[in-house]
Amino acid sequence: MQVTQKVNVHTFMSSELKKLNSKLHNIIIEHSNNEDMGAMMTSWYHDDKNFHEIVKVVRQLIINANLYDTDDDQRIWELHLKDLWGQIYNEGAHQVSHHHNPHSWSFCYYVNTPKGSSPIVFDDGSEVIAEEGKIVFFPSWLYHSVPPNKCKDRSVVCGNFIYKIIEKKHVH
Repeated sequence: MQVTQKVNVHTFMSSELKKLNSKLHNIIIEHSNNEDMGAMMTSWYHDDKNFHEIVKVVRQLIINANLYDTDDDQRIWELHLKDLWGQIYNEGAHQVSHHHNPHSWSFCYYVNTPKGSSPIVFDDGSEVIAEEGKIVFFPSWLYHSVPPNKCKDRSVVCGNFIYKIIEKKHVH
């Protein structure tokens, strides 16, 4: 018996973050020194204040969407950033189907999306079209891929969050 579940992939357009795109794109180009399936990427934790502006928005989106469900009588939880990176996709660059377990939430922010930019495709067949200023976030266990890109300079900022116990409640 196979059990399947439809999981919501969330998207949000941010006109505020789009103001950073030119700067973000240049940072990604300058710091993408690691090859990853043909795409070039920054380090896994690229510590840049402009990248962290995206993190603040995504964290709040997850909380506002009531996806931050950690109702627990014993613990207080926090959504903690674990990984943060940029990627540049030139023609033919792609990502094979993969997931980001054991993390809780993953996101992708589209920085530069020239005509021919590949979407993110989920293994259930759904896809999210690449558009500058769009944030996509989803449970990290969802398998996803990026088909071969058909342009130069498609760039994204991506990251992973985990839930972290910040305090144990005292039970009397």
